[in-house]
Amino acid sequence: MTRNGGFFQELKRRNVFRVAAVYGIVGWLLVEVASVIFPTFNAPEWVMQVFTSLMILGFPVALVFAWAFEITPEGIKLEKDVDRSQSITHVTGRKLDFTVIAILAAIVVWFAADKFFLSGAQLQTTAGNSLDRRSIAVLPFANRSSAQENAQFFADGIHDDLLTLLANLGSLKVISRTSVMEYRDTTKNMKTIGEELGVATILEGGVQRAGNQVRINVQLIDATADVHIWAKTYDRTLTAETLFAIQSEMAASIAEHLEAALSPEDRELLEKRPTLNLDAYNAYLMAGQFFARSGYSDLFQAESYYRKAIELDPDYAAAHTGLVRTYNQLADTGAITLVELMEKAASIAQKAIALDSQSGEAWAAQATFRFFTDGDGVEELFRKALSLSPDNSMVLKGYAEYLRKEGRYEEAIPYIEKGLAIDPLATDHLFELGRAHYFLARFDDALAAFAKIRMLSPANPQGYYGASGVFMALGDYANASIFQEQAARLDPDDYETISFLGWGYLSLGDETSAYKWLGRALDKGPDQALPMAVSAAFKLYAGEHEQAATIARTALQNQVDDRWGAYSIFLRVLRDAALRSGEYSEALDWYRQLMPDLFAAHLDISRSDVQDAVNLALLLRESGEQEQANRLLSAVHVFEDPTFGSYIYNGARGISNVHALAIAGRTEEAIEAFRVAVDNRFRVAWEWATELNPNMESLRDDPRYQAMIAEIKTDMAAQLEQLRAKQAQARE
Repeated sequence: MTRNGGFFQELKRRNVFRVAAVYGIVGWLLVEVASVIFPTFNAPEWVMQVFTSLMILGFPVALVFAWAFEITPEGIKLEKDVDRSQSITHVTGRKLDFTVIAILAAIVVWFAADKFFLSGAQLQTTAGNSLDRRSIAVLPFANRSSAQENAQFFADGIHDDLLTLLANLGSLKVISRTSVMEYRDTTKNMKTIGEELGVATILEGGVQRAGNQVRINVQLIDATADVHIWAKTYDRTLTAETLFAIQSEMAASIAEHLEAALSPEDRELLEKRPTLNLDAYNAYLMAGQFFARSGYSDLFQAESYYRKAIELDPDYAAAHTGLVRTYNQLADTGAITLVELMEKAASIAQKAIALDSQSGEAWAAQATFRFFTDGDGVEELFRKALSLSPDNSMVLKGYAEYLRKEGRYEEAIPYIEKGLAIDPLATDHLFELGRAHYFLARFDDALAAFAKIRMLSPANPQGYYGASGVFMALGDYANASIFQEQAARLDPDDYETISFLGWGYLSLGDETSAYKWLGRALDKGPDQALPMAVSAAFKLYAGEHEQAATIARTALQNQVDDRWGAYSIFLRVLRDAALRSGEYSEALDWYRQLMPDLFAAHLDISRSDVQDAVNLALLLRESGEQEQANRLLSAVHVFEDPTFGSYIYNGARGISNVHALAIAGRTEEAIEAFRVAVDNRFRVAWEWATELNPNMESLRDDPRYQAMIAEIKTDMAAQLEQLRAKQAQARE
C-alpha cells in the first residue's frame, strides 16, 4: 500500500496529522475572527454560513494535498516523484510543529486578554455602561398562521403583552415596543441587534394560530456571542387562560435563565389573569395595534375596540387603562375637545385604578387625564405611577411630557434619557428631548434630536415640525417653512401645522401663499382653536378689525380648546378692539375669566403668560386702573425669560420686556432691549408684535425703532427669495 512501512507510519511521515492539526486550529481561528468582523460590516448571516462551510469542506482537501504532494527545495511535487533519500518531510514536520505551538500560544494569550482585559470593554454600550446580563429585547414575533386566520394582530398583541409583563418584573431591563419593532423581518444578526439596542440577550419567536389551537415557539439568545441559551415550543388549546399561562411561563423561564431574582410581587404578577374572555382579549389586542399607529382614524378605531373589550369583560382593567390613554391622546392631538375628554374618560380613569391599583400605567393615564382637565394632583399621581413602574417607558414619557409642559425642562431631561435607555429608537421620547432642549435654547441639541427622528422614521412628521420650530426661534423662516411644508405633506389633516405655515408665509411677506395655507387649515378645522386664532390675526393684518373681533368672540363663547396660545391671540384681538373703541368692559371681563392669576394679590408671572400680562397692563392703564397696570409691568420687568418664546406672538428673548418698557414710557431702555431682540433673530410674527401692536406706540416715531423695523423687513424679503430658490431647486 505504501513504499515503506505501514499506512499509519506513512501518514505520519507525510505530515498528514500535522497538516490536520494546523488546518483545524487555523480554520477554527479564522471562523472566530470572521464571527466578529462580518457583523461589523452588517454582512448577512448566510455569508458566515458559507464561510464556515467552505472551511469545513477544505479540511479533506488539505489532507489529500498533504498525502499526495511534498514540499521540496525545488517547490511542490507529487510525492511519488520525490526520491525518498532526498525527502525533507522531517524538516517540514518540525516547521509545522513550531507553527502549531506558536498558534496555540497566540490563542492562549488571546483568551487571557479577552478574559482579563477585553471582556469589560466588549460589554460597553454607547452610553458607557456595562451591559447587564438581565437586559433583554423581545423581537416582534413572526406570524406563522395561515392566510385565512388573518392573525398578524394576534402575533403582535401576544408580543406586546409579553413585553409589558417582562417590563413589570423589577429585576429586568426590557427594551420597549417602539425600538424592537424596527427589527421586524430584519436581516441583521443577533450580535448587531444587541449592540444597537444595548442589551445582552434577545428573545425571538413565532405564533401560529389554527382554529382553537395555538403554537408559540421562542428562543432566548446571548446577543454578545450569538449563541442559544434556551428554547421552547408551547402547543395549547386556544383560550385566554392558556395564553396568559404561556406568557407567565415564558417570563418565568426568561427570568430564570437570566438569573433575575423574582420578588413576591413579581410572582404575584405572573399569576394574574387580566381576563378570561378570549373575545375581549382579541378586541384588546386589536385596540393596541391601532393605538400604536397613532393617526386620527387609528385612535378612533382603538377607542372602538377598547370599548368592545370592556363590554365583553367589564372588569378588564388593562382595557380601561388603554381607553383612557386613547382619549388622552385624542385630546392632545386636538381630535376631541377637553370637554369631550372629561365626559368620556373621567369615570373610566377612576375604574381603571379601582380594578388594578398596582398598575403604574393606570396611574399615569389618570395623571395625564387630570393634567388635561382640572390639573388636580397631577404630580402625586405621576409619582405613584413611577413608584409602581419605574422602568416603564410609557410612564416615563408621560411624566417627562408633563414636566416639559409645566416649563420644568431640566427636570424632564433625565426621565427622557432613562426612557431612551429602555426604548432607544422611540421617536416620541426623542421628540420630548428635542422640545426640552428647544425651550432651554439648546438649539443644536434640539435639531439633533429631531434629525434622529427623521432618520429613524422618515414618514413621522414630528421630526419635521419639531425642526421647523427651532428654525423659527432662530429667525430662519426659509428653513422653517421647508420643514413645515414637509410635515404638512406627511400629515395633511394636521390643521395646526398648516396654520403655523400660513402665518410664517405672512411674516415673510408672501400673502398669496399665506392665505392659501390658512384656507386649507380652515377647511380641515373650521371650528378649531388655532385656525380660528390665525384667521382672526390675519383679519387684523388686513385692517378688518370688526371681523377679527367677531372671530375671537365666537371662539371664546364656544369655549374652543386653548391650543398653542390661541386664547392669548383672541384676547389680544378683543383688547385691541377695546383700545380703538374705548369700551373696555368686554375685554376686561374675558381677561378676568380666562386669566384670573393676572388679577391676584400676589403676581407670579410665568413664561406662558408674560405677554398676556403686558397686553392686559395697557388695557388696565387705558381703562383707568393705573395701579394694577403698574403692578403687572413691574412683574414683567423682573421676569427673566431664560429662553426664546414658544408662542407664535412672543418672538425672541425679551420682546415682552420691550413691550413693557415701551408702555411704561422708558424709551431708551425699550430701544436698547429691542436692539437685543432683533440681534437675537426676533422674527416670529414680527409685524403682529411690532407694527400692529399698540404696546409699541411710544416707539413708532423713533428713528432707531424705524431703522430696526426696516432691517427686519429687508431680512425677511431676502429669506423669501432664499425660500423660493430652494423650492425651485427641489422641483427640478
